[in-house]
Amino acid sequence: MLPKAWSRLLLPLAAVAAVLIPFLFWHQSWFGRPLTNQQLSEYLHKDGKPRQIQHALVQIAERMERGENAAQWYPRLMELANHRQVELRSTVAWVMGQATERPQVLQQVLRRMLQDPEDLVRANAALALVRYDDANARTELLRLLESSQPERVWEALRGLYIVGLKSDAPKIEKVSRDAQWSQEIRQQARLTLEAIKKKRTHGSQFPR
Repeated sequence: MLPKAWSRLLLPLAAVAAVLIPFLFWHQSWFGRPLTNQQLSEYLHKDGKPRQIQHALVQIAERMERGENAAQWYPRLMELANHRQVELRSTVAWVMGQATERPQVLQQVLRRMLQDPEDLVRANAALALVRYDDANARTELLRLLESSQPERVWEALRGLYIVGLKSDAPKIEKVSRDAQWSQEIRQQARLTLEAIKKKRTHGSQFPR
């Protein structure tokens, strides 16, 4: 049985993705006020008021996490994936990762978002695709692994724990041996290597 310190390294990726965007861009805002379905639809279409769009997106993500059907807003989410504001595109990628039913229509959009010119959008799209057990996330996760930012390396390792392949092992092993990284990051690298070596042959192991 893994020590408690190690077990904490394997918190669901959903927890990372769920806090990434609100804290990076909207930490001064509070979006807890519940919106009705009508208000959600109205807020999503207020192009001149990005904070209201953000409010609606967070509320949709919360509904998704509770297992509620959010399919009626998928078309608008797909449109917002091309929004001019980086913050909103990044948030949309995060929201799409919260869909418990893992709809293929959103998965295809997330794959396209891996080509976004902004790093943060690509990173969130990759993390979201991990929720779909989609190996297309690997290229971006490996790019994050080469970052000088510990939080990005941490996220990449946790994503590769799920979708990584044996060909990714050398880069992960490099992190596990690199003294510049904290003990926690190096431990996660070792756990990710172990997971890849024992690569599953059926189903997703991602926490639902």
